[in-house]
Parts: sequence; structure tokens; C-alpha cells
Amino acid sequence: KLRSAVEDRRREYGELELGVEHVQGLYEHVRETAGEMLEELRSLESEEREAGARWARGRAGLRQLQEEEAKLRSAVEDRRREYGELELGVEHVQGLYEHVRETAGEMLEELRSLESEEREAGARWARGRAGLRQLQEEEAKLRSAVE
Repeated sequence: KLRSAVEDRRREYGELELGVEHVQGLYEHVRETAGEMLEELRSLESEEREAGARWARGRAGLRQLQEEEAKLRSAVEDRRREYGELELGVEHVQGLYEHVRETAGEMLEELRSLESEEREAGARWARGRAGLRQLQEEEAKLRSAVE
């Protein structure tokens, strides 16, 4: 009976030893896995910090781009306003040009008319001068005849 009990206890002790070894193996595996998970967690935390920093830089960059966009939009509006004013100025200058052109045309016609009148007046003057000479010659003849 004792031998049988000792054998039973040895079998149980062997099984317990196997169980303890198995539990120790599981413990080591869990410990290694926990270490790997801890390293991965630290790596993820580091990546998260880097991503957060990139996000903050990206957000700051976005704000800067939005500010630059607002400045550019304002500059474009200023240029559009200036362009509109220039267009009005161009239209005004074109109107003045047309007016000057019409006035110059009218003045040119008037000048041609005056030149024609001047030629006619010159011709009348020349005829009047010739007539005056003729009268002076006749007066001289009559004076001579009277004397």
C-alpha cells in the first residue's frame, strides 16, 4: 500500500513538475510577449508623439497657407478694382481720342475752307490791285491830258 501510495505520489509529483514547468514556460512566454508589447507600445507612443508634432506643424502650415490665401485674395480683389478703374480710364481716354479726332476733322475742314477763301481773297486782291494799277494809269493819262 505504501509503495503504491509512494508511486501514486511520485506520479502526481511528476505530473505537478510537468505542470510547474508548463506554467513556467507559459510565464516566460507571457513575460516575453509582454516585453514585446511594451516595446511596441513605446514605439507607438513615440510614433503618436511624432504624428502629433507633424499634425501641429501641418495645422500651423495650414493656418499660414490660409493667411497667405487671404492676402492673395485681397491682392486679387485690389487688382480687379484697379483694373476696373483702368478700364474706365481707358474708356474715358478713348472717348477723348474720338472727340479730338472729330474736332481735328472739323478743324481740318474749316482750314481747307479758309485756305479756299484765302485763295479766292488773294485772287480778288490781285484783280483789285490790277484794277487799281489800271485806274492809276488812266488817272495819269487824264492828268497828263488835262495839263
